[in-house]
Amino acid sequence: MTTPATVGEIADAMERFGVRPPERRGKWVSDALRTEVRKGRIVQVGRNRYVGGLAPSTRTRSRIRSALREAAHRGIGDKRLW
Repeated sequence: MTTPATVGEIADAMERFGVRPPERRGKWVSDALRTEVRKGRIVQVGRNRYVGGLAPSTRTRSRIRSALREAAHRGIGDKRLW
């Protein structure tokens, strides 16, 4: 199991990867986490503490990587990561 992370830590990590969230980044991240908790991909282990849940399928991982590469190509993300 991975180390639990807070909404703020997740938002900081996303910014390090070049993702530019809207102004209210905490709300943006928590809304996304709520959806992922419902789908079982994230587990809430305490108040404001989350860990990864079910591993995504190979196809889902491929789609995520493709979307991140496209975002980096368009200048949304950090190209050095790819």
